[in-house]
Amino acid sequence: MTRAATGHMFKHYERARDEQGDYVKFGNEDIDLTRSHLNYNLAPAHQDGQGSFVRQRCSEVRMQNRKDVNVMCSWVVTAPKDLPQADESKFFLKTYDFLAERYGKENIVSAFVHLDETTPHMHFAFVPVVTDEKRGGYKVSAKECVTKSDLKTFHTDLSLCLQHSFGRDIGILNGATAEGNRTKVQMRLEQAKAELEKMNFELSAAEQNLSKVCVEGARRAQEASSLQLKITSLAKERDALQGKIEGLQTTFEKIRSVAFSERALKELNPKVTDKGNVFIPEKTFLALKGMAQGLLSYYIADKEIKPSIRQAIKDFESTLPVKKPKQRGDDSR
Repeated sequence: MTRAATGHMFKHYERARDEQGDYVKFGNEDIDLTRSHLNYNLAPAHQDGQGSFVRQRCSEVRMQNRKDVNVMCSWVVTAPKDLPQADESKFFLKTYDFLAERYGKENIVSAFVHLDETTPHMHFAFVPVVTDEKRGGYKVSAKECVTKSDLKTFHTDLSLCLQHSFGRDIGILNGATAEGNRTKVQMRLEQAKAELEKMNFELSAAEQNLSKVCVEGARRAQEASSLQLKITSLAKERDALQGKIEGLQTTFEKIRSVAFSERALKELNPKVTDKGNVFIPEKTFLALKGMAQGLLSYYIADKEIKPSIRQAIKDFESTLPVKKPKQRGDDSR
């Protein structure tokens, strides 16, 4: 990592706090503050701090004057899953000795063991100093210090070292380490592939749910359309029934008017002459004429009330005075 990036890691190693007062984290670890006092550093403490040591060590060897130069490397070594808790201290101490021998004690920045996170682990930080084959002496070169060959053999070499110390295999080599240590790019790629596979699975499930929702939505839409058609049909039937009721009401009122006129006619007590003629006032005649015209128009307009109109007409005709037939011998008088 570059000089600019080291400050954040130093704070995490030492359990320093940021400007908001929160502990600086590396990745997504959850820190259990009740266990932070159990953390310790296996490397000798530097009087002026880790950053000062890195600057001092880089000044003692050859280093390119560029901001992108990696001035520090770090291994994060996690205790094996099945390692007894009683063996953890020995595990980290022997691992520290292995790393110090591999990368040089004089280059060690720190080796903090964290026991307050999810799994016990050690951050072994060092300045990547190697022999300068061209110009002699030493130089800072992370590329030449941590090579692909180093990554490939790291876990195998560590496993053999710890197997010798413990007298047994403690489970360093597993599915993730048996074929050699993976670079950060490889690990991120594998992590991205796993996340992509998970996302594809979730997407497929979401698509299936969406399909079910669409089918259910189409079914409900069809039901709603059918109900709307039924409502429209019922509304038309209602309007037709309402019109029929209003028509019958009108007919009833008009027939009642006829009956009223019939009663009025009876009350007139029309005069009948000897010749059978009926004399009524002109006003009454006009009323009867209008009534007859109205009945005729109802008869033509609504076939359903034909029987009632006919009966009304018959009833009306029966109220009129009947002209008496002439008797024999009347002409001789």
